[in-house]
Amino acid sequence: MAYGYVFLPLEFTSLLQMNMQTSGEGYNLLKRHFWYLPQFQSIASRATADLGIKMSFEQTINTLGWLGLRDRMAAYYLKHQLQGYYSETTTLELIEDILELEERLKNIGLSGYSRAFLFGFYLKMGYFEEKMRSGVVAKKNMALISDDVFEALSLVEKRVIGIDWLCLSLHYLLKSCGKEKVLKHLKKGGGFESLKSELSPQDEFLMTKAFLAYGASINHQEAFFNPTV
Repeated sequence: MAYGYVFLPLEFTSLLQMNMQTSGEGYNLLKRHFWYLPQFQSIASRATADLGIKMSFEQTINTLGWLGLRDRMAAYYLKHQLQGYYSETTTLELIEDILELEERLKNIGLSGYSRAFLFGFYLKMGYFEEKMRSGVVAKKNMALISDDVFEALSLVEKRVIGIDWLCLSLHYLLKSCGKEKVLKHLKKGGGFESLKSELSPQDEFLMTKAFLAYGASINHQEAFFNPTV
């Protein structure tokens, strides 16, 4: 699965990066600004069309919660990416693998944030785009990250907000340094920066290129002057 640039909906990916608890900045941004944008309303209303009525913000959150709305909108975007056109309804079938990824990483990420979900959404949108472009039939669900990445993540002792960046970093470190070296290093308490210093110039270039592509995809501008490892 390639880690290149993927065109993603700005408002939606912005919310997935933020604290969406009711007292969080993201929740307030959704309530006061994003909810009333025409492009956001168009997707939100279609993603909830099966509920039968056009609901206000309060009705939507009371009925679905943020996570319920998030899941429906993600599934709708993915269906468009898979089919190439917007349909009137959608189902949650296309996000089953993303939800599984999020569940497996829930003890590492911070509650209130959807960063694991964001990473899965990015990978899935990129995969569907790639298959559509090549004319190959895409699988509806798949393993989004490798078992080696999960094994390395099991050694993480602290919760982190940027679980998406951590997954991306581990993917390239495992690919370049090998599983044995990465796991041994992490078990000894070594940091990612020291592992990164062992990369060849070519591997470091590919890793940085992937960071920039992901940062551009999710509109994380900090990635362009301070790549996260």
